[in-house]
Amino acid sequence: SQAGAEIPGISVMRKVIAASVLLGLTMTGAAGAGTGASIADHVFLPAVKEHQTGVQKLHAVAAAYCRNDVAREQVVVAWHNAMDNWQKLQVLNIGPVVADGRFNKINYWPDKHGTGARQARRILASKPADLLAADGLKGRSVAVQSLSLVERLLFSTLADQPMVTPAKQYACRLMTMIAYRQFQLATEVRDDAAAFAGQLRQADGADSATFPDDKALLTAILKSVVTTFDIAIDVKLERAMGSSIEKAKAGRLENWRSGRAARNLAQNLRMVQAILTAPEGISDRLSARGAGALADAVSAQVSDLVRDLDILPVSMHAMIENEDGYDQMRALVGRLKTLRTLISGPMADELNVTIGFNATDGD
Repeated sequence: SQAGAEIPGISVMRKVIAASVLLGLTMTGAAGAGTGASIADHVFLPAVKEHQTGVQKLHAVAAAYCRNDVAREQVVVAWHNAMDNWQKLQVLNIGPVVADGRFNKINYWPDKHGTGARQARRILASKPADLLAADGLKGRSVAVQSLSLVERLLFSTLADQPMVTPAKQYACRLMTMIAYRQFQLATEVRDDAAAFAGQLRQADGADSATFPDDKALLTAILKSVVTTFDIAIDVKLERAMGSSIEKAKAGRLENWRSGRAARNLAQNLRMVQAILTAPEGISDRLSARGAGALADAVSAQVSDLVRDLDILPVSMHAMIENEDGYDQMRALVGRLKTLRTLISGPMADELNVTIGFNATDGD
């Protein structure tokens, strides 16, 4: 930004902080109960269920496609639905979502060294039969069992021909078995979800070993939200954009083959909004502390950004190498940074929590 220029949203933030101080409404420590239960019941458990349902549907439709019973378009729809659900669930990057390395097993991205591409080429060339067994992908490389390989198989071509068709049985069955492996992983998450939801609920009474007090609960939740912004800015956008349009690399965008980089960000933000506005959750607690204007400002900015991502006329893959499109993406990054600042700064301060380092440092 230019020296002395006001970042959008920061002026609102300053006014809210000043009002809070003048009115003596800034509080510390726990403020009411119910946040853990609300996140568990209104956000976490529904997201886990949707994710499992989505990959189960993807497996069923992929299997039907390989039998030539349904059109490819139905697999594409199921793929997008499964990825929509994952993009929401990944915001809750705590508990069973990350246990046992599941985060990368579900979606191995970014693949900075092209591991997935090399392994996919070797597999399609040698066609190992053991990978097509019911448990054939368990214990295999995360790049082989990941949703990112489903995208590569479904949306890529070899010699101008689709990589996956009913006639290409090995590739088609591999796609189906990856979807089945994803259902297995989603079931593992679901099986662990009840216990983790219990830990969230217990935090309301400060009896949880995972969250020993209210502050620990709020810190974990807000940190997961801020981590989402870190990844969106640093990995999903700026890594692809480079320092200038001349250095931009569209192939570094997430899910560029299926053209859903912007859709992923919108889904991330929808989950952020759900976390912030859950009943008895963060926004309600901010309002109770006299910082309702801050909660409303953040919520409005998140909603506006989701709307603008939803109505982009072309994919980010097309935008990034066009001057106007690149400038528009740069503006989106600026808005994401403003939201990250509002949440990690004044919002965290009002809740008496400290977020800590950028989760993408060293990545």
